[in-house]
Amino acid sequence: MRDVHLLIATDGSGASLEVIRGALGLLAPPGKATLLTVLSNLPVEDYDEYDEPLPAPDTQSRSWDAAIRVAQAELENFAAVVAAADVDQRVEAGDVAPTICSVAREIDADAIVIGAHMRGRFRPRFLTSVAERVVRDAPCTVVVADHRPRAKS
Repeated sequence: MRDVHLLIATDGSGASLEVIRGALGLLAPPGKATLLTVLSNLPVEDYDEYDEPLPAPDTQSRSWDAAIRVAQAELENFAAVVAAADVDQRVEAGDVAPTICSVAREIDADAIVIGAHMRGRFRPRFLTSVAERVVRDAPCTVVVADHRPRAKS
């Protein structure tokens, strides 16, 4: 029997760290874990006459490099939480849900751990679009965890 390989998708937030802690507390320690952050939006500062973002190439490159450095530093912090024998860290660019599913296929993940960053009045009934799309399209089991602390009874 081979070791379990988890793909843990994170946005780098404190809530995401709590999701990882909570989900991993419910699961057996994986033999391998891949931490993934997907960058989908690049901050831009210039706008054209139609109020459309218009980044200068050198500004865009510096912003992109900075976003990658921040994501890598966050993944380093998250790696300390994962009790796996082997932890990989990846920063990818693209549409978040399809990228998570694509990486899961590429690495032959046994399960994906993702947070349900649910907001608004529909929180109890609906997942966010990213979590919902990952659940629908993933090539493996998906563990969706809430970041809110559970009330103790």
